[in-house]
Amino acid sequence: IEDNDPKEKDRRDQRSRLLELHREASAWFHLNLLRSRDAEHARSYLKHRGLTKEVAVSWQIGYAPGGWETLRNWAMAKGFTRDELLAGGLLTAKEGDSQGGYDRFRDRLMFPIRNDYGDVVAFSGRILTDSQKEAKYVNSPETPIFSKGRVLFGVDKSKRALIDAGEAVVLEGQIDLISAFEHGVKNVVAPQGTAFTAEQARLLRRFVEKVALCFDSDTAGQNAVEKSLPSLLAAGIEVRVVSLPAGEDPDSLIRGKGVEAFRERLAGSRDFFDHTIARAVAEAEARGIPFGPREKAVVARRLGGFLTHLPEAALRETTTAHVAARLGLSVEALSEAASK
Repeated sequence: IEDNDPKEKDRRDQRSRLLELHREASAWFHLNLLRSRDAEHARSYLKHRGLTKEVAVSWQIGYAPGGWETLRNWAMAKGFTRDELLAGGLLTAKEGDSQGGYDRFRDRLMFPIRNDYGDVVAFSGRILTDSQKEAKYVNSPETPIFSKGRVLFGVDKSKRALIDAGEAVVLEGQIDLISAFEHGVKNVVAPQGTAFTAEQARLLRRFVEKVALCFDSDTAGQNAVEKSLPSLLAAGIEVRVVSLPAGEDPDSLIRGKGVEAFRERLAGSRDFFDHTIARAVAEAEARGIPFGPREKAVVARRLGGFLTHLPEAALRETTTAHVAARLGLSVEALSEAASK
């Protein structure tokens, strides 16, 4: 049946234009990186991070020039309108400004964000020196073609490896992911932001039954692990946690000690519940106190809440019994902690 709804046709037309805009902008950013004299520091940065020209070409990494209207002028010369640039999030305008607008991405290394079909739907732009007084990353806003909670960076390239491995290694950033992928660890994805949404978990569940969360070992990284848990567990995914050496991320570990050191960390990943208990015991020991009744009660309350997200009764029951045994509690006591 042909859809004659004019609103639906407008929506489809806009989507098609925005996808074309992003495809062309990605190619333009990439050409800037490869050829522009102004991008010399961007090329140096990539070299410093161990990313070759071949890798930059494979991932279509780009460079956004430093001007306020460079992209705007290029895009409008190509026939795109100001409204399309605003709708795609490539232009930012002050409230009440009906004429102007300036480039959202300026003097940044550009990573195209693709959906699982491989269409460029957004960008993530990274500063090139950590002394810049700006946010380290600027990302595209929500647009008609991009919802950050529904897209996983890298999945367009890693789909086959995800299916073959049956497990996804979840990393925090684009450079970590590219570094791992190019060194042969190809079953990798990265959420846009750290915590998983229900949509991202369902997307991942199409390819795998297990994930290994490989976030930073600092408190922020561990908080991101816990924020990701409800969505992943509810999707029926088994969650493991990878411990990285203090102060290391996957990219620095791979460059410093080789990909085998990273693979060893992946092989040593632990089930989330076991990981959390082991971490709590280690933290108590570091403070010179025994892992006693109060500490156990705190962990029981934390883990009890996560146990309720397990979708199958049998899995919930066996995991609850396992966690209770590890904490030296009865199943009833742990279940009671879960309900608080």
